[in-house]
Amino acid sequence: MPLGRPGRPVITPLGRFESAVKAAIAHGLSPSHGHARAKRQIDGWRFEDEPPRFRRKWAIAVTTPGGEFPTVSAAAKHHDICCATVEARIRRGEEGWHYSDPVASGQTRGGGQAPQQAQESRAP
Repeated sequence: MPLGRPGRPVITPLGRFESAVKAAIAHGLSPSHGHARAKRQIDGWRFEDEPPRFRRKWAIAVTTPGGEFPTVSAAAKHHDICCATVEARIRRGEEGWHYSDPVASGQTRGGGQAPQQAQESRAP
C-alpha cells in the first residue's frame, strides 16, 4: 500500500507526470525542489489543475552616452558599473543617461508623465 496521499499531476518541460515527486526524480531533482518548482511555476513547471501564470518582463531600454541598450543590466556591463549606478545617473538626470521611452516602459507614476517631464512641471 503506498504511503501518503496521491500526488497532483504536474506539467514539466519533459511532459506530464503523476506527481511532483515523480517529475523531480525524472529531472534529477530532490522531491522538495520539484514541488517548489511546480508550486511557484518556475522553469515551465506547474500543477496540471492550475492555469499558467505569466510574469511581467522588466526589460527596459536605456540610452547612455555609449549607446542604446535593451536593459539596465546590459548598459551597466558595457560601462563596467553596477545597475544601481546606471539607475542613479538616470534619476539624477545626467546628460545622455535616460530610459529610452519612459512612458512605454511603465516607469511612470501617477498621471502618466515621464519622470523628466514631471520634474519640469514642478519647477516654479
